[in-house]
Amino acid sequence: MSKQNSRASSKRGSVGGIMIDTQVKDILEKFNVKNKSPFLPQKAYRSLIERNISVINDEKSL
Repeated sequence: MSKQNSRASSKRGSVGGIMIDTQVKDILEKFNVKNKSPFLPQKAYRSLIERNISVINDEKSL
């Protein structure tokens, strides 16, 4: 894997990279039934991503 691909891969895997991913934003927006803006405060959004990563990692270790 090239350095550029490695960096892109690691950025997508980081919490910040996931938070700016358009697919993730589109999925999250489907839960915004009241069309609130912002739907989630940044801190809550970050916590949601971090918790999901934690759950996935825990499931992988079983």
